[in-house]
Amino acid sequence: MTASERKDCVHAAMHAANESVETADHAYTSSDTSSAKAALDAALSDVRRGVDCALEGSRGQKNAEIELRRLSRRLSAVEQSIDADDRPYVHQVQAEVEKQRDRLLRAMFGAAAEVPPSEKKP
Repeated sequence: MTASERKDCVHAAMHAANESVETADHAYTSSDTSSAKAALDAALSDVRRGVDCALEGSRGQKNAEIELRRLSRRLSAVEQSIDADDRPYVHQVQAEVEKQRDRLLRAMFGAAAEVPPSEKKP
């Protein structure tokens, strides 16, 4: 895969993940939790694909990290806006997005990207 194709792959995957989170938000608003969970599963799949594309080379890594941070914040907002019964699944998805972001940061910065567990947010 060329650098340009890799960057396009990252962009497409992150865009698809964002769209899936928006779809999940609308589904939760409509009380359609099964569709919301399916959309969140699709978002996770897209996040993993985007990170994998970014890790194949250095192009697109910075933008992928920025998009993952934005996606994590959006998931947090979705989590706060839905019923308490539905929050654990959204929280689990957000935690996985953060794991993928950490994976990307470790690839970009090595040991300097490690945050001690005491400094991580709960």
